[in-house]
Amino acid sequence: MTQKTIKTKTKSLETDTQSKELSTPNPSLKSLERLVGKWKATDPSGSEAIDGATTFE
Repeated sequence: MTQKTIKTKTKSLETDTQSKELSTPNPSLKSLERLVGKWKATDPSGSEAIDGATTFE
């Protein structure tokens, strides 16, 4: 059995400007901070049709 290795060059599409934009979060994301954390979901009717948890980081 012969193994072949294929080498490819990857070219970064980022420019210095794009890199800076990616490292600085958009200020409008600040309003979503109150959603960060672990949330428990339950059925308000008491029938236990919904029971679980989720985490947002």
